[in-house]
Amino acid sequence: MRVIPIPKKDGKTTRLLKIPTIQDRAWQCLAKFAIEPAHEALFHERSYGFRVGRSAHDAQKILFLNLNSQRNGINKRVIELDIEKCFDRISHTIIMDNLIAPSSIKSGIFRCLKAGINPEFPEQGTCQGGVVSPLLANIALNGIEDIHQSIRYADDMVIILKPQDDAIKILEKISQFLEVRGLKVSDKAFPSVSYSENKYVNVKGNKSPYDGDLTYWSERNSKLYDGETSKALKKQNHTCGYCGLKFTRGTSQFLFFQER
Repeated sequence: MRVIPIPKKDGKTTRLLKIPTIQDRAWQCLAKFAIEPAHEALFHERSYGFRVGRSAHDAQKILFLNLNSQRNGINKRVIELDIEKCFDRISHTIIMDNLIAPSSIKSGIFRCLKAGINPEFPEQGTCQGGVVSPLLANIALNGIEDIHQSIRYADDMVIILKPQDDAIKILEKISQFLEVRGLKVSDKAFPSVSYSENKYVNVKGNKSPYDGDLTYWSERNSKLYDGETSKALKKQNHTCGYCGLKFTRGTSQFLFFQER
């Protein structure tokens, strides 16, 4: 792999970006398309990082809705967490044990994990420049959201605490969860977010573009659903061109086109 040092925002440290060969990246892309739908069905709904149909705006909106005055946000606290060197230290065993894939793809993923910049095989971590690496990180970290009410974006988390919640016990549980995966909590601070970002409409529950709900995703103007069917739904204002009734979300659509 090729290694490129990238300066971090603090201006003092660098991140080593490890980039696989073109051939390896092409294979990883195909493998990602094959295994991602199965894992998307199992990922926690409050996980937003590097997932199709989800973004940082969704995480920001959920935080706003949980901390505004209508939800008694003035009495709540938040813990901002960053998992230290997540991609460099994540356990290969955890990834392989939780990977849902045929044996041939599992074998290929294992070889990707063992690819390095030295003759020796790495015992931990996955290269940040790899196409499949963000998905593998999400696979390994899935379930940390169940420890307490929280929002996760890849290796960053915000935990929402009510007055009666014990922050120390929650952090101990999170530390135990991460320790099994070869990880630990960092002390990095989160960037500030402007109030204008709260206009964003967050994604609903555990919705995924793989669920086939064309009505929902076309209403969100998602680039993932910009085909002819989506365009027809928008043109017809999400109504049936034959009977004029509105399409409901979560159901299959059979379109009747009207001549104009």
